[in-house]
Amino acid sequence: MGFTVQAIMRRLPIVVAPTLGGLAILRYGVQPGIRLGLAASGALALLTLVLVSRIRLDLPLPPRPWAYAASGRSLPHSLRWLLASDILVRACEGMAGVFIILYAMSMVKRLPHPHSARFWWGSRW
Repeated sequence: MGFTVQAIMRRLPIVVAPTLGGLAILRYGVQPGIRLGLAASGALALLTLVLVSRIRLDLPLPPRPWAYAASGRSLPHSLRWLLASDILVRACEGMAGVFIILYAMSMVKRLPHPHSARFWWGSRW
């Protein structure tokens, strides 16, 4: 049960956020829509911090102290480079899609209204 809830909670924002963000940009324009999305993200982050701060877990004591820097230094040089590149790639992999969508929306001068037939069926109507 716990894995299922975690899997849904992790994937639900990935499905819902682009749709809501696109609708906000379509309805309010690029700059106000992005600002609305940023404000909504900030509000949800604050709500998450409040909810998580109320959770109290008893953590077991670790068997021995663990030093992050020492474990990083113990990795071979090639694995450290691989870790750094993996972190960089994962941090930047979603940026291209966002910029492509914003560029395409800036190239389209007039967006059709979402309730019109032209929006759903293209320019054939």
